[in-house]
Amino acid sequence: MLHYILRGIVICSIAVSGIVTAGTNSTILSMKGTLIVPPVCTLNGGQKINVVFDEMGISDVDGINNTKTVDYGLVCQSTNNNPWVLNLTVRGEATSYDSAAIQAQINGSSSTDLGIKLLLDNKDFILNKPIIIRPNNPPVMTAVPVKNPGATLPEGAFTATATLVATFE
Repeated sequence: MLHYILRGIVICSIAVSGIVTAGTNSTILSMKGTLIVPPVCTLNGGQKINVVFDEMGISDVDGINNTKTVDYGLVCQSTNNNPWVLNLTVRGEATSYDSAAIQAQINGSSSTDLGIKLLLDNKDFILNKPIIIRPNNPPVMTAVPVKNPGATLPEGAFTATATLVATFE
């Protein structure tokens, strides 16, 4: 019985091979290319980026007042003649009311009504979503405090934290 099974497998293999190669022409397929490494970029010289808002009135938290420029210091090696696309992404927890605002914590409060909104060239910089930028002409980033519409913010110092990432595709 084993002899018949083995002979059946050999015959099937030959038949399949015969179907694939019967009546076909062949040629050599040659492939060439050059592997390149993306340019090295740094943000703020590898240092933490600090944006300080100082003291502000609770009523001034309106998404306009207290806007600060975020100097993220993007520096890339030469990107001329390279096929790379540079993405900039902010990774962090967005507020429930604005996808471009980093959730802020107010000391001594459980309130989630304060956020720090980020903008690139005055357009919303949606958190956790890569944005294509030109490394030779990076956009201006700004940050501005925002609040949940209709909310009353408690008094206190606040912090918000996220990670800025530059990646090449």
